[in-house]
Amino acid sequence: MPHFEVVIVGAGPAGSIAAHTLAKNNISCAILERRKSPGFPVCCGEAVSEASLKAAGIFHGSYVDKKIPGFRIFFPNGKYMTVNSPGCLINREKFDRYIFDLAAEKGAKPFLKHRVLSAKRNAGGFEVATDNSNFTCKYLVGADGPESLIDTLFFNNGRKLVDAVQYKLPKTAYKYDSNGYIDFYYDASSSRYMWVFEKSKEINAGGCVADKELLRRFIKKQFGVEESGHAGFCRGKIPAAGIKDKIFDNNVFLVGDAAGLVNPVTLAGIYSALLSGKICAYCIFGEVKLGKANSPGVYEKVINKQPFASPDLKYLASRCFDLPQEVLLFLGEYFDSNDYRHKDFTKFLRLALKYPAVLADIKPLFKLRKLLKSGADKMW
Repeated sequence: MPHFEVVIVGAGPAGSIAAHTLAKNNISCAILERRKSPGFPVCCGEAVSEASLKAAGIFHGSYVDKKIPGFRIFFPNGKYMTVNSPGCLINREKFDRYIFDLAAEKGAKPFLKHRVLSAKRNAGGFEVATDNSNFTCKYLVGADGPESLIDTLFFNNGRKLVDAVQYKLPKTAYKYDSNGYIDFYYDASSSRYMWVFEKSKEINAGGCVADKELLRRFIKKQFGVEESGHAGFCRGKIPAAGIKDKIFDNNVFLVGDAAGLVNPVTLAGIYSALLSGKICAYCIFGEVKLGKANSPGVYEKVINKQPFASPDLKYLASRCFDLPQEVLLFLGEYFDSNDYRHKDFTKFLRLALKYPAVLADIKPLFKLRKLLKSGADKMW
């Protein structure tokens, strides 16, 4: 039975960056992936901030579809607010494969088409059974997505998942002017948001909805035509309850979506996946290479100090998706294609008289502005 210091379940960004970090520090690790290739099928809007990629040390042109200046938030009256935060639209399959290959090049051992069936503790650590072979290890990392088996077996955290669907629309048939940005929409179709991300050859049109008929209606509204042909469709689930109650226990770690590590406002998860994978790897490194026995145990503490764990974000997540229609109309008229830092006190007063309901939501609106100002690049 093969033995590794670390077994990582899942070859998404969190699992592969953890494997890469471990392997380059000469810590033996295996990546178990149930699919035949990492990054497929794609269940992602495929956008990430440039700062996130550079911070992870993996910024590379091979998976970049196009660079973007930031994003726009559209309100029900068709007006929008811009957030200038440089980023990239990526090819997610190439992105996942790139990190996976980096890990393998450094010595991590990949095992594709290995579906984990069970995992249990033994005298030396853990025994992990797959539908192909069994493994033993001292440390076990669950990077197996929002419906994590490792979570179920060792933590059994509660889950709150949001459904999401997306079409890839060919630009030969659908016209859209993004002015280089990616666009989010407050729309009656979704209790969260919808999106349109214009890539170089296709458009990712999706939303936080379970029924793809709602997405078709949104597409008709934005593009003026029925959805009649697409280059791909995907369906997935997004963790929406914030960091899970327990993400570490006696050498078992949860990272990325498996740990609930997405930004609770934007629901973006690539940044937090990369960061948590690296933090997990360095916590293991601290014990294996530096002899610090308490190093793995600080993982939860370090994660809870990261930007995506901010109490302000949790507060905003509880408020920003149920803003009254009157407040959304106020925001559209106030910003009217301007940047989120736009200030016009006279206009604010005039619109507050027109939409007095906004006064009850001043606190979350100012908190959002403060968070964007201090770290928009870490929001997605």
